[in-house]
Amino acid sequence: MKKLAVLALTTGLTAGVFADSELDTIKQKLKTLEEQNQQLIDEIANLKQQVAIPELRQKQFAGLGYAASKVYFSPKGLSIGGYGEIIYQNWEKDKKDTTDLYRFIPYIGYKFTDNIVLNAEIEFEHGANPERGGEVAVEFAYIDFLLNK
Repeated sequence: MKKLAVLALTTGLTAGVFADSELDTIKQKLKTLEEQNQQLIDEIANLKQQVAIPELRQKQFAGLGYAASKVYFSPKGLSIGGYGEIIYQNWEKDKKDTTDLYRFIPYIGYKFTDNIVLNAEIEFEHGANPERGGEVAVEFAYIDFLLNK
């Protein structure tokens, strides 16, 4: 009986030591993970400060839309903008699905100098397919000589 009591007492003490040891290991791992997490948070914050995304400031020039005005506020060189519309019809039965590039309107500008600007808008309707009533039209194209501000 004494042997059984000593064995039980030894096992209990040893189990308590292992439990405390395992608990210390878990606490240490948790502390390490928290430190790594904070390092990642700090790193992301630093990257956000380094990568500055410019604000989109839309300006208009002489009554033109934003896309057509873009070339006037750009540094020297090419400026592209535009918009479009695509229609997709998904029929459940009886009819074949259809897609129509209803309109696609690119604005193309080029700033040769601060005083000489090319600006153009070209419209493509129905994918420029004549069978669908499509066409290509130059809505406007001009070279602007800005004599004064």
